[in-house]
Parts: sequence; structure tokens; C-alpha cells
Amino acid sequence: MIVSLGDLMVDAYFQIPDRRNPRTDTQGRVELAAGGSAANFAVWIARHGRKSGLIGRVGHDFLGRALVADLEHEGVCPYLVFDPDPDYGTGRVGVIVAADGERDMVCDRRANARLSVEDIPEHVVAGAEWLHVSGYVFLEEAPAKAARHSIDIACEAGVPVSVDPAAYSFIHALGRQAFLKLCDGATVILPNLDEGRAMTGLEQPEDIASCLLDHFPVVALKLGADGCLGMARQWAGMAGITGAAGSMGAGAGVAAGAGAAGRADAAGRAGGVDAGGHVLEKGLVAAVGFAAVPTRVVDTTGAGDAFDAGFVLEYSRGAGLAASLARGNEMGARVVSRMGAR
Repeated sequence: MIVSLGDLMVDAYFQIPDRRNPRTDTQGRVELAAGGSAANFAVWIARHGRKSGLIGRVGHDFLGRALVADLEHEGVCPYLVFDPDPDYGTGRVGVIVAADGERDMVCDRRANARLSVEDIPEHVVAGAEWLHVSGYVFLEEAPAKAARHSIDIACEAGVPVSVDPAAYSFIHALGRQAFLKLCDGATVILPNLDEGRAMTGLEQPEDIASCLLDHFPVVALKLGADGCLGMARQWAGMAGITGAAGSMGAGAGVAAGAGAAGRADAAGRAGGVDAGGHVLEKGLVAAVGFAAVPTRVVDTTGAGDAFDAGFVLEYSRGAGLAASLARGNEMGARVVSRMGAR
């Protein structure tokens, strides 16, 4: 089972036209939907035929019960705790979608903010095929401890871990070294460009990915309209990346591809990577880039979650770095072409 850890929310989408009527009504579009970064990831995994589970916390209310029913309908196993405190109901998010598809979010995490170590089903984490952690759990102390506990269990059991940092503002507030410590032991890090900049203090995608490779065996950097960039050190399939990041070596060279031409075959010609993104010579670093899939952008909400799911779907079954990036790109593009995170 691929298990995700993190938020389960109700999303309220507000699509607002460029011109508004001040101090009176403006006609727009309002949609309600099930959401939450970790829940979105879990649903995408289940929709693609893999066994999926979600660990989290919801309110003991109508919204919480509705979200759990929706997960079960999607085929996700809900390992959820119902918060009995009426002051901590189910989390909700207001998503303001601009005409160009970009969005701002106002989050009210509620029960999500009270996830605790005691809520973690340790046998589920230890027996998982993969653990995916949404970075929103690091926003508060109790969920952060629960996430750290889960990562430790996974590492001890040999379960690969992926982390999506989720929010660059939080990384700035906490400090990059403290955030990296929270993620220690993860196999794959899945930041967007803003999060990557916050985690490294660097600007250029290649520099960011290379820096993060000092901390994580695999980096998949999401670049929005510019596609994605992936790097992996001494990567030779799943068996080659399950050890600690420190055992991966310093890396003697880089095979780089960029844009649509940056497929693994181009990377291979540059320095020892085959068409599946596998490192052929010990100590080399594989770097593979893909241009964004052309699509009309309606709403970018959930694009990163879908990318994460696509990447993990491929990578967890031993596909190459290039194939995993391509699947993530394709699934992210599918999401932005319509309203909503799923």
C-alpha cells in the first residue's frame, strides 16, 4: 500500500473575474469539493489502480463524515481519527482562483492541526510499500512530531519516503536547516521552485536540485509552466535508493537535460545515463528535465499533488527517473486544465 500522511480538507473555490463591482455583488463561480494535499495524493494513487491509504485527522461532524465517505468511494483506506472537540471541526480552505488559473488559499486547518503521535497506526506505516508526507503537517508542533515519528518508523522498516514541502512561507519562518532536519531520511523530495529556493537560498533550478541532492537521494523539482527537473545520485532502480542519503557518495559528474529535449537519452549522451534515467557509472548524477505539457490552465490547485502521485506511481514500481518525471508532468497538466484539485 502507498500511504500518505497529512491533510483532509473541504475546498471552497471562488473563481473571480478580472473586473469586480466594488461594495456590491460580483458574479463569479463558487464550487465545493473534497481536498487536502495528502488526500488528493491518496485519491490519485487509488484512481490508478494502486492500493492507497491516508493517515490524518478530521472533525467529528458532517463534513468529516462526508470526506471519509468520499475517500472510501474513491478506494482509499482511511486511517483517520475523528476529533471529538467541537471547536476543532473538519479543516477547510478558501481557494481564490484568478482568471489566469493561478490561485491563493486561505487555510483553516482545524482538526488537521491536532494530529498527534498517538494517531499514527505504526503497523500501517511499517508495512507500507511507500510513505508520502505532505509538508503541511510541519506547520504545527504536534503534527510535525507525528510526521517525524512516521518517517522514523518508515526508515527503520525500509519503507521509502517522499516529502512535498507544500509551503515556502513556512520554510522561511522555520529556517531551512530546521526544515531539512524534519525531512531527514526521506528518499525523494518534491518541492516547487519557490519551496526549493526557500530550502536552499539559491535561485536557479539546476543549482537548487544539486544542492538538495546533498540531503536527499532523489530530487524532483516542479517548475510550473517550465516543466520539471529531476536529479538522482547513484540511482539504479529501487534497490539503489533505499539506503541513507549519506551513503550515496559525492557524485563525480552530471548528466543534464533541459526542456523537451532533456529526456534521459540526451542525459545519457552527456554522461552515463541510459534511456530509463539509470546511472550507469558509480558516482555519477542523473539529471533529467521535461518541458511542461501544453494545456490550457484553468486552475493550478492540486497540480503539485497530482505530480507527486504520478512520480511515486512510476518510481515505486522501479521505473526510471525520466519515466517518473514524465508521468508526474502528465498528471499535473491534467489537473490544471479544469477547476478543482482532482
